Amino acid sequence: MKLFIVTGGSRGLGHALCEEFNARDYKVLEFSRSAPQEYSVRIDLADPEKSRLTVANAITSMDPSQHRN
Repeated sequence: MKLFIVTGGSRGLGHALCEEFNARDYKVLEFSRSAPQEYSVRIDLADPEKSRLTVANAITSMDPSQHRN
């Protein structure tokens, strides 16, 4: 599985990068406050401990068998 992780990918350049990597069959994890996409995870990076747990849960919940490569 190819994985692309980005924060702040809900708009602008970050969103464009997410869409490009998604089109190239990467598993995309985008972390933002608005989390508008299907690959987005809602997070407020102002809370370090909660952020760490959110990121860890998002990564460990991925099922590699559902993705190519």
